[in-house]
Amino acid sequence: MGTEIRRVHLDDWQASRRLRLDALRDEAASIAFLESYEDAARRPDEFWEDRVRRSAEGDDVAQFVAVDDEALVGTVTVLVQPAGSHDYHGRLIEHRRAVLVGVYVRPQHRGAGLIDALIDAAAQWCRQRDVTELVLDVHRDNVRAQRAYRRAGFAPTGSTVIGPIGVEVDMARRLGGSVGLGTVGLGAVGDAVTSNNGPDESVTMPRQRPPSDANPGAR
Repeated sequence: MGTEIRRVHLDDWQASRRLRLDALRDEAASIAFLESYEDAARRPDEFWEDRVRRSAEGDDVAQFVAVDDEALVGTVTVLVQPAGSHDYHGRLIEHRRAVLVGVYVRPQHRGAGLIDALIDAAAQWCRQRDVTELVLDVHRDNVRAQRAYRRAGFAPTGSTVIGPIGVEVDMARRLGGSVGLGTVGLGAVGDAVTSNNGPDESVTMPRQRPPSDANPGAR
C-alpha cells in the first residue's frame, strides 16, 4: 500500500490537531510557523473541530493530508484570497489568488515526495476554482525549504516581508486554467499519480525514496 493524498475529513479533527502540535514542536518551527506550540495547545476542541470542518467543506479553504496506515503524516492548507483583501502580514492583495500555509511532513516520512504531492493536490483544487496563482512566504534562512518549493514549481517574486519570525521571501507558482480531472505529480521525482477522482477525492502514491526533502513548514 502507498500513502494516500486526500482532502481532510470531518472526523480527522483530533488527528489534525496532533499533527499541528507536532509541527509546532519541530526543530524548524521557529522559522516556519507564526503560531507557538503553547498557544495552539491551549485552544479548545471546538476550535479544532471548526477548523477542520471549514477545511473539509469550504469553497475558499481546503486542507490536504497524507495518510499512511490510517495516520496523518503530512499536510498543507490552501486559502483563496480575493482581490481587495489583506494577507496575514496586512498587505493589500491586488488580484485573486491562493496562499499555501501549514506545510508539514513528519520527519520519518520526509524524502518520499509527499510535499510535492500535497502541493500538487492543492494546486489542482485551485485550478478547479479558476485560481491562477498560488503563493507562499518562506523564511529567508530556510534554504532547504526554498529548494523544496522551487522543485514544486515556485519561484521568488523579488519581494520580501519582515514578519514576526523575521525576513520572509515571497514565492509564487503560476497555475494553468480550469481543469476537471487531473494528475497529482511528484515534482522532480519524475513519477506521477494519475487521479480519476474529483478535487476532493483521493489518490494513492506508491512508496518510493527520491532525494531527501526538507520540511518547509508555513504559518
